Amino acid sequence: MIKEPKKMDRKALIAAVAVIIIAIAAVGAYVLLTSSGGGESTHNLSVSSEKTSFTVNGGESRTNYSGNFKEGEKITLVAVPDQGYRFSGYYKGSTLLSSDSTYSFSMGDSDILIRAESAVSVISVTGITLDKQSIKMEAGASAAITA
Repeated sequence: MIKEPKKMDRKALIAAVAVIIIAIAAVGAYVLLTSSGGGESTHNLSVSSEKTSFTVNGGESRTNYSGNFKEGEKITLVAVPDQGYRFSGYYKGSTLLSSDSTYSFSMGDSDILIRAESAVSVISVTGITLDKQSIKMEAGASAAITA
């Protein structure tokens, strides 16, 4: 024999629904708080460059990058300057981080913006005597010197 469920008055029903809603909200908040990767914080690394391509942790060659890394995660940047340029260094603001084309570091506790810079290569030539005081040439032009 099936028993008929007890009837609830309106106040008791509203109170029961309120308890269920609070319980669901509490579970939802817990899921929200724990869904960020187990409490490990991540921070953004942005790298920009001109006249230089680079890789991040051996990935594809690029000139701009933005990605998230866990605090303490090792990152390696490898720069390759464009033809006719030499690598100057990795900079954070005006601070030189490294003048080596390979730079490894661990992600810190905040976002970081790094600039990979290259400068025009200067070629010194000795053993040539010119008959004029100076020679001017437009950027990108080429000339042959015949002895």
